[in-house]
Amino acid sequence: MFVYIKYDKDGFVDAYQNEEAEGFTKVFILKSWVNDFFQYPSKFRYDADKKVMLQPGNLPNVSLSELSEKQAANDKSIDQLTEGLTALAVSMATKEGE
Repeated sequence: MFVYIKYDKDGFVDAYQNEEAEGFTKVFILKSWVNDFFQYPSKFRYDADKKVMLQPGNLPNVSLSELSEKQAANDKSIDQLTEGLTALAVSMATKEGE
């Protein structure tokens, strides 16, 4: 798959798009890298001398759906804690007013 990238002085991808534009470099992304590239584009580097993309070897082994599920669970926990703290604050304010 071809994409167009901008990269910093160290070769790390700053931006990407699907259409050719001034200042963007056309690069080929291997089919097996596509999902990782779109999840973590700033982790990929472009070797300007060899004119190839370099895949990092340290990407997380977590899917977006798994991250989404964890975020939803965290949101639920935060909501429950907020409700509990609000109830406690109301209870304490009521006792102070007596």
